[in-house]
Amino acid sequence: MMLHSSCTDDSTCSGDGIEHGKVENSYCDKTTNASNGVCKCKDGFAEKENKCYAVLQSPCTNDSTCTAAEKKEYGKVDNSVCANTTNPLKRICKCKDGFAETGNLCSRVLQSPCTNDSTCTAAEKKEYGKVENSVCANTTNPLKRICKCKDGFAETGNLCSRVLQSPCTNDSTCTAAEKKEYGKVENSVCANATDPQKRKCKCKDGFAETGNLCSRVLQSPCTNDSTCTAAEKKEYGKVDNSVCANTTNPLKRICKCKDGFAETGNSCSRVLQSPCTNDSTCTAAEKKEYGKVENSVCANATDPQKRKCKCKDGFAETGNLCSRVLQSPCTNDSTCTAAEKKEYGKVDNSVCANTTNPLKRICKCKDGFAETGNSCSRVLQSPCTNDSTCTAAEKKEYGKVENSVCANATDPLKRICKCKDGFAETGNLCSRVLQSPCTNDSTCTAAEKKEYGKVDNSVCANTTNPLKRICKCKDGFAETGNLCSRVLQSPCTNDSTCTAAEKKEYGKVENSVCANTTNPLKRICKCKDGFAETGNLCSRVLQSPCTNDSTCTAAEKKEYGKVENSVCGNATDPLKRKCKCKDGFAETGNLCSRLLQSPCTNDSTCTAAEKKEYGKVDNSVCANTTNPLKRICKCKDGFAETGNLCSRGLSRNGTWCVTTVTTTKDYQMPPS
Repeated sequence: MMLHSSCTDDSTCSGDGIEHGKVENSYCDKTTNASNGVCKCKDGFAEKENKCYAVLQSPCTNDSTCTAAEKKEYGKVDNSVCANTTNPLKRICKCKDGFAETGNLCSRVLQSPCTNDSTCTAAEKKEYGKVENSVCANTTNPLKRICKCKDGFAETGNLCSRVLQSPCTNDSTCTAAEKKEYGKVENSVCANATDPQKRKCKCKDGFAETGNLCSRVLQSPCTNDSTCTAAEKKEYGKVDNSVCANTTNPLKRICKCKDGFAETGNSCSRVLQSPCTNDSTCTAAEKKEYGKVENSVCANATDPQKRKCKCKDGFAETGNLCSRVLQSPCTNDSTCTAAEKKEYGKVDNSVCANTTNPLKRICKCKDGFAETGNSCSRVLQSPCTNDSTCTAAEKKEYGKVENSVCANATDPLKRICKCKDGFAETGNLCSRVLQSPCTNDSTCTAAEKKEYGKVDNSVCANTTNPLKRICKCKDGFAETGNLCSRVLQSPCTNDSTCTAAEKKEYGKVENSVCANTTNPLKRICKCKDGFAETGNLCSRVLQSPCTNDSTCTAAEKKEYGKVENSVCGNATDPLKRKCKCKDGFAETGNLCSRLLQSPCTNDSTCTAAEKKEYGKVDNSVCANTTNPLKRICKCKDGFAETGNLCSRGLSRNGTWCVTTVTTTKDYQMPPS
């Protein structure tokens, strides 16, 4: 009988191999016609050369050789793959992960009947079709056991994946209240990370990963404190404020709450300030019980229902324990403070305040230190919220620092107490910088004002006795309050505000004036005519080095400190050019004045023989007028004023003129 030939029943097609013409592992398919069927290979077998051979374990080239998506092709096996072995020519059809051979087909492992764990799982995943991390679940009836994921693993598709550290959407994805569902983890949560898309199953607070499950931390064995606690609570499942208790036998140490904390559920809560019913709830006589606090009491409040654990009289909270408190009576300083803070109940940087009645003295923080809780912390450099945290106007409050501020940093959460501008830390207090003794400039100033309490633009003034030098404002800067402000361009009322005749006063600027502007209320210190700002001082323009004419002059005298009618003199060496008066102008004081028509005493006042001196006029004379006191510089005979100089002239018909000579016709030379 040939495959695809007509048949009436399965025996027509299939035989045991002895009957000629029959095909093993075939059957009569009557899907189309109920009376006359067709011989085909049964499920799990494929047709080849009129024979039916088993698909599983047979050679293949790709997955489609083995499986059919909708099981439409007879003889192929759903959930099988063409296994990728070392030699691709030897690949064979096998059941894919999560499915096992059952007869000649592939059936799902999970939820299928089983007799023992090995039916379900394969330790090293060497056997196809078995599921790692699965067990043969022991139900009431052992005949009904089925393959399920073991504790800590959950079904994902057809396999078992670890629950902890896997993505989740809510807590129920991770945990099962009564452990009725296999593969979920008790005492786990879906951790709320910043990005809810990245939440994962983790052990909840008080529980830690042990293998693939969550076990309680407190009372569990440990080797060191880090086994129990996490400093910044970044690790789920660890317990803040717990320790690995050091018992007689270090092999038996277990996680317990540290001193000052007690077990509350699965975490450690602070004892002090927690509700209580009696003293024994708070304290332990010999400190044999972890989590209780010596020298504490259950405070008797008006309402006994609201009593809390507090430190007893004479003791203060230091961290989470009770030490002797500030504001308690004292007899001397040593009662209050301890050099290395080795004694509980004593407070570094405290004093026994000398009140009117020495019998009523109490421990208080010394100047520059403030009470923080029950200890004295340095005010300067400590965090603050506003200026009043740092300073006290009349120094009536102990521990606050005059002339300090709550520095406004970029992050207001990081502001700290610092000395205000113009004051510097001296010990633990703030003292004024200006007029205070110094050894060098760096004692007084800070280059970029990065250090609080130092004064920009100040110097350690060099007096006759170097041991008496004090911080003063440097030249060009003056004391304004406790700082040094620039003199030039600052408001003024008169010239003396700006300049000092003999430079005896620091911070004033020679050769400056209080400029008279349209609005006298807006006058400011500026360099006077003929002087220019150089840094913070006023330096003379004429004879000073220059690079070009604009360095020396200003067209309409709108800029203070520049000199009209000056030039940058072109000397042989251009690196040595200086501001000088241009031809026809001479230095008069610190400015350039016109020579021609100006008063003179003799010819040399007006002229220079070889034009070697800037600002003098060739061919000029000091004219002899009737009154020699009124003589002025004029061009000599035969020369005429051209601009501010004297140029040679020609005469026509008795009239002198200056022109460009192109011909001598009709002209006569002037008399020599």
